Amino acid sequence: MPSNNAIDSPVNFSFLLILVPLFVTCISWFYSRSKRRHSLPLPPGPKPLPLIGNLFDIPQERPWVAYMDWSKTYASDIIFMTVFSQPTVVISSAKAAFDLMEKRSNIYSDKPRVVMDELTGWDWNMGVMPYGQRWRDTRRCFHQHFHQGVVGKYNPIQIREVQAFLRRALISPGDVEVKSISQTIAAIILGITYGIQVHDMNDDYIKLARKSVEGLVLARRPGVFWVDYFPLLKYIPAWVPGASGKQLGRFYKPLVEEMKNRPFNAVKNDVLTNMATPSVAEKVIVALQQKPTSNEVYNMMEQVARDALGIAYAGSSYRTSKL
Repeated sequence: MPSNNAIDSPVNFSFLLILVPLFVTCISWFYSRSKRRHSLPLPPGPKPLPLIGNLFDIPQERPWVAYMDWSKTYASDIIFMTVFSQPTVVISSAKAAFDLMEKRSNIYSDKPRVVMDELTGWDWNMGVMPYGQRWRDTRRCFHQHFHQGVVGKYNPIQIREVQAFLRRALISPGDVEVKSISQTIAAIILGITYGIQVHDMNDDYIKLARKSVEGLVLARRPGVFWVDYFPLLKYIPAWVPGASGKQLGRFYKPLVEEMKNRPFNAVKNDVLTNMATPSVAEKVIVALQQKPTSNEVYNMMEQVARDALGIAYAGSSYRTSKL
């Protein structure tokens, strides 16, 4: 009768076949990066340890407090650190951020690829998207419908929701808290973007956005997921130790995709049946359908619209996700 070890050996052997080559590849990649030399001096920061860099210096809770302390300790608005040879820059003042991101945007507009954005389905988000044609198209679409010059067109929706807020305050003064304010903000943006009218914080669209944004917040925790430092780890099975990023992505990616597509598809169906409420999505969809173009170009332009409007939708729910 075969022993338990004999029964388990094929599984263990398969695991080793996956893990050992991957480990060797990751170490080789890391070693090659660690040998690089910088031609210019770097900003100050905490002293890194060999191999792992500043992995243990990154705070897991209230990181902004630690970063401000570092800024005072090193007398610099810009702090530099590394994690597994991955360079990371922390900007601790509005002036430094403006000088780098606005005045020198041609140099610093690009963003590093973060594998966790891909695994959780957030790689379409303009805020984390690398600089390129897709980013430019999405930004152009977003700016077209939400720049300062057009917001006056949305006054009726803003007035409606502010009046609803004041009625809530009049009926229950003690309940007027951050949640009520957040409901007003979410209702305004959902009304403008998709023509959706929100009645309370238990609305399905608000709950969907809150859960989706929760995934973005969890995925963006610095130093937590090894796959951001060793991208090859995204190809290993989710059950392998160290693949917690894939497990997180498996849960949140369907929610993120639903958040981006569900309200847009609802408006698209309403446009087809002439039942659509006026909104940015309704305007965009009608304009796309009236513009003669190939199916390939139409699908690309529609995807840009989904991404741009999805950013507004997610942004309206960020504060509510903290409550």
